[in-house]
Amino acid sequence: MVLVTGATGHKVPRRAWLEFEGQPVDGGSLLIQTAHLAPHGLAGNLSWSALRPIHAAIFGNLVRCVAGRMRSLAPVALPGSGP
Repeated sequence: MVLVTGATGHKVPRRAWLEFEGQPVDGGSLLIQTAHLAPHGLAGNLSWSALRPIHAAIFGNLVRCVAGRMRSLAPVALPGSGP
């Protein structure tokens, strides 16, 4: 399993971060993207609710772009993943 996490650098009334996890599956890989949100107060909840459709479109496209880029790269052995 490979796990990569990135936090937002925006000054917003919430903490938000994306997590990408790669898992081997039947000779290939499964990419799992999870968006985490910890809103701060009413302003944080309102801003997330207002921007939810935009975030859904951006995050959906982001995971497709990452998966496409990974498919175009040559396989790389990770430390501890084999002999």
